[in-house]
Amino acid sequence: MNIKYTEIPIGFESDTLLESSRAGLYYAYDDDCTDWVTTELKRGEVFGLRDFVLMNLICPEGRILDVGANIGTFSLVAGLTEKYDVIAIEASPQSTQIYQAAIDKNKLDNDRPNGFTNIKLVNALVSNVEELVEFLDNGKDSARAATDADRGEECIISLESRTIADILEESQWDTVDFIKMDIEGYEVKAFEGMEEFLVKDDAPAILFEVNAYTLGLYDETPNSLMRTLEKYGYFCFTNEGISLVPSNSFEPIPTCHDDFLAVKERHLALLKEVGFQFSLPYTYDQRIEKISESIKESVPECLEYWLKFASEFPFILGEERVKKEFENAVGRSENEKFKDAVPELLDKKRESTRSQLRYLS
Repeated sequence: MNIKYTEIPIGFESDTLLESSRAGLYYAYDDDCTDWVTTELKRGEVFGLRDFVLMNLICPEGRILDVGANIGTFSLVAGLTEKYDVIAIEASPQSTQIYQAAIDKNKLDNDRPNGFTNIKLVNALVSNVEELVEFLDNGKDSARAATDADRGEECIISLESRTIADILEESQWDTVDFIKMDIEGYEVKAFEGMEEFLVKDDAPAILFEVNAYTLGLYDETPNSLMRTLEKYGYFCFTNEGISLVPSNSFEPIPTCHDDFLAVKERHLALLKEVGFQFSLPYTYDQRIEKISESIKESVPECLEYWLKFASEFPFILGEERVKKEFENAVGRSENEKFKDAVPELLDKKRESTRSQLRYLS
């Protein structure tokens, strides 16, 4: 790796986050890496800061669990304040090394209240059981547990998975105040590995990513992910800044890749108090628009998800916007399987009835 550093100015309007404005924060990155996280850092942008500010509204202090910490784009900023303690869990040894380099670089700056000792970095792949797992450590933000299709890749390594409950016990944490999770499709397994914490009424709010493509690699879906959280007593919302749109496991998720917030009943009043707005569920037209835009912006890998989606709800292909973007996306793909599937889906669409619209209303 070719580790370089960039200093990002950190400033927030709210004085509840940091005691005072400081010059900036050093982030580390691999200069040979071309993934979008690194590209943004080189431009002086940190995508995780938005999520950290959102988290601060819900949890102005306490214990943060950053699962899928990557190179620290979400939780590194917590080192600037004494208000938080952090356990940052990252499966990729490469990303863990880069995150640690950033911590070490910031420790050299004497104008830090706690020397970044409030961040504990754990190199671990989290799951619902402890077992040996092959991991695709490709040096990108998409590093993840390997599948059969990845066999033969040079960057596959073996890791011993751990449960989050085990990591919390090792750290002597009996409570968590906020969880951020982004682990490329392994979210269901991770949540199952900390069920004893999540079923409690005082369980933390969770900011999590839904990536339909990577979930599908492990036979999960956005709906099965939400179903897991609902089983633990959570309410799920699509996170559109301070606007929260209700979502649930019974309705199709009109996006392949999005951020969601899961909260307990006790959080609902707090969210309103700090300025979050609760929107009505998406209307039919809004869902169709989001589906069209999501298909239009999808990378080729996400077509697998949209094929399954259209197979389950074939009537959406009767909407010209959706049909057009679907055919364009399939046309861009080099996979013949997708091209062959379109005529079959159109035939199935003709047999479907508008009664299915109740799923999208």
